[in-house]
Order: sequence, then structure tokens, then C-alpha cells
Amino acid sequence: MATQTGSVSPETKHISQKNYTIGQDKIAYVGEPLIIFKDYLVLESGAMLQASNSFTIAGGLLDVAVNVSGSQEQKFSIVGSIDVEGVKCNAIEIPGSRLVFGIKPDGTFSGVAASFDYWTSPIKGPNIYTITPPDTRFVLCKMQRALEGVPYTNIELIYSGLSDSTIHLLYREYTLDNLIRPSFTQELLYPSSAETIRFQNFKISVNSVSGEKIIYSVLEDKEGLAKEFRPKSGSNNNSIEDTTKPKQGEKVASSGTGFFVSSDGYLVTSFHVVEGTSQITVRDANGSEYPAKLVKSDPKNDVALLKVQCAAKPIPVAPYVNVSKGDEVFTIGYPLPELQGQEQKATFGRVNALTGIKDDIRFVQVDVPVQPGNSGGPLIDRNGRVVGMVTHILAQVETLIVSGTLPQNVNYALKSDYIMPVIRPYVNPINNQEKQDTANIQISEIVKKVEPSVVLVIAK
Repeated sequence: MATQTGSVSPETKHISQKNYTIGQDKIAYVGEPLIIFKDYLVLESGAMLQASNSFTIAGGLLDVAVNVSGSQEQKFSIVGSIDVEGVKCNAIEIPGSRLVFGIKPDGTFSGVAASFDYWTSPIKGPNIYTITPPDTRFVLCKMQRALEGVPYTNIELIYSGLSDSTIHLLYREYTLDNLIRPSFTQELLYPSSAETIRFQNFKISVNSVSGEKIIYSVLEDKEGLAKEFRPKSGSNNNSIEDTTKPKQGEKVASSGTGFFVSSDGYLVTSFHVVEGTSQITVRDANGSEYPAKLVKSDPKNDVALLKVQCAAKPIPVAPYVNVSKGDEVFTIGYPLPELQGQEQKATFGRVNALTGIKDDIRFVQVDVPVQPGNSGGPLIDRNGRVVGMVTHILAQVETLIVSGTLPQNVNYALKSDYIMPVIRPYVNPINNQEKQDTANIQISEIVKKVEPSVVLVIAK
């Protein structure tokens, strides 16, 4: 007889998979992945069986005749059990049939089925069913559903070949709704002379490339408890972290925010926004674009000084931080411009702590809401002065794994003290260290005043 099974209590599992080791040479032939990167949480519940290959089950007579198919790695719910000649077999439901089919303990198809509606005795005899190919196996696994509301990354970067002095790569991303089939693909093009490829939060060294294969090594993937605002993949609104999506045929770009510190075109942004790139463009609030060059950088503190040939309106920079816990602060920037648009976004909050992760004295902790694309943006006080630069957030997945709880709006900004050494050799920034009585000044007035000083930084 066929019997139904009970449910299994769900468990949270961290899915973390890479196909590379930092700094280790690898070979990818045409059609093979350079990068596989999975980093997300799933809820596991219920027993399932996963097919080893694509298959077809056919057979039966009249009202129990079937011809149903399944695909490789497809998962099927175990909805009960079937007693086949004294052997207890798992009963699986296959879409397209009103029957359930018995799978032996060794994973092979039993050749019998049962009525899903009435759970009668197994159907066999003249109604025997066959599976093609006959060596198909079903492996026991659990049903997985990606957990919403936490960061999610599930991507591949495939080598597609070399033509016209151009490296062709194929980017694939998988969404929360379908962890097996890609929901978005994009061709990415790089010159064959490129020694380094910057892709999202990856830095890839190209050792050699031909029409047959690419020899490469992944140098950086920017993992850690505090993650910079490098793009991460995912098309679900709860988890998307892309700063840009490349246009067809366009090289991958990273984007961030910058702010002018002099009237002759010097501006500051985060170093990781422009690191390893060869072309930098600055777009102001009016939509005008200017080429920019990297003048000086401080990678350790994630500061970069750029220069454009245009007149600019600088923001006053506090030469050293003079803020207290509870002080009101805000930032203006370009978070997720491809998704949210290229109008500047202003977000507001307060200073929560005067140190960063593990009491790092270089940073202040704020609850100002920020997203990828805000990186490099100014942290501004009620006096309209830059007191810091937005740099990173407390990574949610890693914190959840370590502490068992999700961080709520924990963000960090580099103090202006650590920006000044990069600026001073080149410009004499406007500063006003004295706090003023701002009780009668509307915050909207300060925002309007500093908007022309904030720009979108696009690096390729």
C-alpha cells in the first residue's frame, strides 16, 4: 500500500561556493566558467529526490497511461511511500501526471506507480512503466528555497572565446526564484591586450588568452565582514546590489559617488571605485560629463583624488572630525543608478559611534541609509561640512553566520582626518571647523546648497 509522509522542520543553511583560489592560476576553455560564486542563505525543508539526468517515464493503459519527462538535476517532492514486493520505495510526484512513481532505496525507478488521489495499491502487471534511459538515478536531497531579505549572490562568468582582438565573456545570474536556470545573461567584451579584468567585485589577472582557452587567476574578490560597495549580482528587489548593468557590448563599469573639494576640478571618491580601471568619467547633477584622471590615491584608507577640467563648487571639508554621538548627518549620492535612476538621492541619519568595526578609529558608524553606488559620497553635518566619506557597510550574511542576527542599518564613513593628507598636497580645501547654531536652518536648504558639488563617478 502507499502511505503519505510527514513534513520535515526547515533549517537555515549557508550556501557558499567558489571555483577558484585567490592567486592560483586556472584554465577555462570555451564554454567553461572563469568564476562561479554562490553566497546566500536557504531554508531547507522536506525530503526530495534529484534526477541524475533528463528522463522520460512511459507506459500504462487507458486512464493510467502516462508519458512524462523530467530534466537533469530537477527535484521532485517525496509525497509518500509505495510498498513494491516488500520493498518500501519513495513515491515522487512528476508534473504532468496524476500518478506518483516508486523510487527504490538505491535510487532506481521501481517500474510501478500509484494513484495520487486515492493512494491505492501499486499499479503493475500489464500497466508496468519504463524509464528512459534505464540507468537514471534519483538522489536524496532537501528542498531549498533562497531566504529573502538578506544579501544574495549567485553568478557565473563564462569564457566564450576570442575574436577581433576582443575577449568575449558571458555573465549569468540566478535569482531567488530559480537557483538552477539563469534569469539574466549578458555578453561582456574586453580587449585581448587587457592584463587585468575588473568584474563587479572581482579582479582577474589574464596570463594568456587564445580562441581555445584563457589562463587566468582571481586576485581579489573583496570578501570580509565589512564589504565595500562593489556590485553584487541578484535581480530580486530584496537583494539586488548592482551599481550598474552594462549595456550590450559595453565593458563592465563600476560606479560610485564623488564630491568636489576645490573650485578648479579636484574631487574625492573611494579608491575601490576606480581601482584597476583605465577610463574614469564624472557626471554632474546637470548631466554634463567630463573625463577624469587619478591624481593620488591612498588604498589603505580607500581614498582617491581625481581631477577634471571644469569649474566646480567645492564643499567645505572639516580638517578633523568634530562630531558627537547623536549628531545629525546626511549623504548625497547615486545609489544603484541603473535601478533607481541618476537623480541624486539624499538620505539622513545620526552618528552612532566614533569608531568603526572592532573599534577602528579611522571610521564613524552611522545609520544613514546607504547602498552600492553611495561609496565615495560625502558625509555632511548640519553645518554643511564634509566630516567623512561613505565607504562600507556591515555585511549581513557574514554577520548573521557569526552572530545569528541580521545587522540593522550599520554603515561606516571614513573620517575627514584621513581624507586631508591626500588632498593637501594639491589643493587648499575650504574648511570651517567651528560648529554653528543651525536650529533655524532647514536641512533642505543645506541639501540644495551642496547638490552641485556631488557627482557620479563611472570607471571602466
